[in-house]
Amino acid sequence: MSDRHDVTSLSCHVDVLPQRASVGDVVFSFEQLEVYQAARAFRKRVYALAKLLPDDERYRLRIQMRKAALSLTNAISEGQGRHTYKDKRHYCHEARGSLQELVDDVNDCIDNNYAKDEHLQNLRGDAFRVLQLIDGWARWLAKQDAKKAATKAKSRNDLTT
Repeated sequence: MSDRHDVTSLSCHVDVLPQRASVGDVVFSFEQLEVYQAARAFRKRVYALAKLLPDDERYRLRIQMRKAALSLTNAISEGQGRHTYKDKRHYCHEARGSLQELVDDVNDCIDNNYAKDEHLQNLRGDAFRVLQLIDGWARWLAKQDAKKAATKAKSRNDLTT
């Protein structure tokens, strides 16, 4: 018998799964996070700015900005999918790095007059708000991790006394 699975044999297992909810009804835990929602809105604004960049920036700044903006929200969502507070915090730091990169990209747009200064300054303000949320989320995760460690230590002490 072959180690490979026959795709047709998998169909019988799918039939026993519950009815799938419509796409609009499915909500993942990361989508409920205020930090994710703010980062997602910020990403959309960065994408809009990237569309305004001149053609000579198509393969440099435009692509770089889109990648960093997607990395921002990807890191938040991936972190939320991790099991330990330490892992979740690591991805907060990844998101923070992507956000800082985007602020530098916005600075490049300011330096080169790629958009109205007031719009770019407003985008920097949005970036600061997202940064505050990321930092707050990371602090909360650190506190939860410390509480868990303290509870674990107390349980060990209770067992030894």
